[in-house]
Amino acid sequence: MTSRPTYVGAIQAFNSYGAKMIGIEQDEEGTQTALLEAEIEKLAAKGSKPKFIYEIPDFQNPSGITMTLKRRKELLRIAEKHDLIVVEDSPYRQLRFEGKTEPALLGMNPDRVLGLYTFSKILLPGFRLGWMAGPNELIQKAVTAKQSVDLCSPPFNQSILYEFLHRGLLEKQISVIIKAYRRKRDFMLSMLSKYMPKLPGLKWTQPHGGLFLWVTLPETMDAGEMFHAAIERQVAYVVGTAFYPDGGGHNSFRRNFSYSSMAEIEEGVKRLGEVIGSWKGSQESAIMTP
Repeated sequence: MTSRPTYVGAIQAFNSYGAKMIGIEQDEEGTQTALLEAEIEKLAAKGSKPKFIYEIPDFQNPSGITMTLKRRKELLRIAEKHDLIVVEDSPYRQLRFEGKTEPALLGMNPDRVLGLYTFSKILLPGFRLGWMAGPNELIQKAVTAKQSVDLCSPPFNQSILYEFLHRGLLEKQISVIIKAYRRKRDFMLSMLSKYMPKLPGLKWTQPHGGLFLWVTLPETMDAGEMFHAAIERQVAYVVGTAFYPDGGGHNSFRRNFSYSSMAEIEEGVKRLGEVIGSWKGSQESAIMTP
């Protein structure tokens, strides 16, 4: 079970093992747990159950949404009731710009949650070093699986990372990138407000941290078809359908605000606004009742 949308890398990994994914819709509070439990009960009625629940509760990739405390409690109640493991993918948790930090799912139920973390988002993308926390029996199985793939992560990279942590430099690094990313997030949001056409149904998320925000177009528009027009204007995005495990997302796409310069953000959003405003589906949307 996953939220929909969810991380494209997870979808690809699950697909490579032939998994059948069931997506659960999100709203502004995160995965809709009532829908999640209903789907689990449908499977139970057929004598089946999910292998696990996969969640990115903090500044989700791709939506930027953070799951509320109420939904976190509900999610863990459901997992406990149906004897399910929750995989908490948490690469962005430390990149909070504002607001209250919600408790990690792992901290709320360490016996039922497997936490996945990475230094690639808080230190160096090229290191590709991460860590895992949770029930020992699950970690041991993961270690065995990893050994069959690459034996171990590069010792040289691990030694560099150890020294960096030993010197207490990571918190300073996180503080620096939070300030930089917050400025870029604020700037992209202001540019979206400035350059996006006023169309019924056109909206975007306003994440309190992380790296991404999610744009939803009017239903009459297809982000996949529009992508080619955007490329002609030398601006790109990741189409929403890539983030849906079981279909959907045709009228949405993901934007990253952490990489580009301020000038590139403004020019990119401006061009994108022009593409959206002139796209064939936008004319139909403009005459629809909101």
